[in-house]
Amino acid sequence: MKQYAFPAVVYVDDETGLYVLSMKDTLTVIEGDNIEELFFAAKETLKEYVKTSLDLDGDVLPPTNFIDVYNKHRTEICLIIDCEA
Repeated sequence: MKQYAFPAVVYVDDETGLYVLSMKDTLTVIEGDNIEELFFAAKETLKEYVKTSLDLDGDVLPPTNFIDVYNKHRTEICLIIDCEA
């Protein structure tokens, strides 16, 4: 098994009050009541993304550099979501 890690950004939706996690590289957006819920949902989503990419293309595109994401979203919560596949 190989380890994969992708950057994610978490922010609060002003209209709904929910937390929103975005992983731009995987085109994933997840809403939830708390960051912990989002983190575990994102791990599962990333695992499925990786499995599908490997099955269809035989490869997973490299993620955006975390520092680039952090520098662009300094006022938000930046995380690294990881999985094994």
